[in-house]
Amino acid sequence: MDLTNAQRPNMNQLEVSLVPTKPDITQYQVMRLMHYCSWNHVRVLNISDMRDPKSGNFKQRFRNIEDRTEFTAHSIFDDDRDNELNLKLTRKKSAPIVCAWGVSDKLDPLIKRCLGKIGDQPITGLSKNSNKYYHPLPTLQKAKEEWVAKMVELIQQ
Repeated sequence: MDLTNAQRPNMNQLEVSLVPTKPDITQYQVMRLMHYCSWNHVRVLNISDMRDPKSGNFKQRFRNIEDRTEFTAHSIFDDDRDNELNLKLTRKKSAPIVCAWGVSDKLDPLIKRCLGKIGDQPITGLSKNSNKYYHPLPTLQKAKEEWVAKMVELIQQ
């Protein structure tokens, strides 16, 4: 069933609930970064609430949903979720915004929304090129270790 914009719930009025989860491999990469940077807290903001362990499937799914229904509030960077985003972007003055969404051009609509909301706030990450940042979970184990080492070096500069 497709909902019209008027029928969709206001994203800012939905109750936020926390549920216990088991960390995935990407989260372990973030924990390694936390360890080496002596961080006690990080907040991960995914560019979409939709999850799929296969990035190719995710890219196809999010485009299909957006194209078919025009529903974009699956992303915290959607205009309808500004209040939620503003609360989650509150951080210590020295705390970096680390970007690590991957380098696929198919993510461009989500990346554009994210960067539009972050505005002039300084960001960091392992950049492939303009606005494309390597994901923490490359395929090869050696590349996973290099991602952590390079991120630690970048952050400690």
